[in-house]
Amino acid sequence: MNAYAKPDTLAHAMHCAFTSWFGLERATANLLVSLYQHEGRPITAKCLAVLVSSSPKAIVYHVGRLRQALNTEAIDCHYGRGYCLTDDGMAECRAVLWNMGEELRRAS
Repeated sequence: MNAYAKPDTLAHAMHCAFTSWFGLERATANLLVSLYQHEGRPITAKCLAVLVSSSPKAIVYHVGRLRQALNTEAIDCHYGRGYCLTDDGMAECRAVLWNMGEELRRAS
């Protein structure tokens, strides 16, 4: 197994779970995966844009979509430092991943 396969597989699984659970577009789900992987640490719109192959201006749009899909206090914006998931946002994402895993286990 390739040492780099597991993170890509994990990110893909998170992407699928978030897309399905929240009904997100591909780029918006990619943004949520990136925020989740940063574990509550702020990341600039410019860095997020590189990670999700978008533009910094589009990140603002996708953050708005995430704020509509997740609980209202799930995303924070730290002026000059970027966006991050709050503790509530991290917990909401963990719950989604756990619930999706449980559904997959029941289906197998």
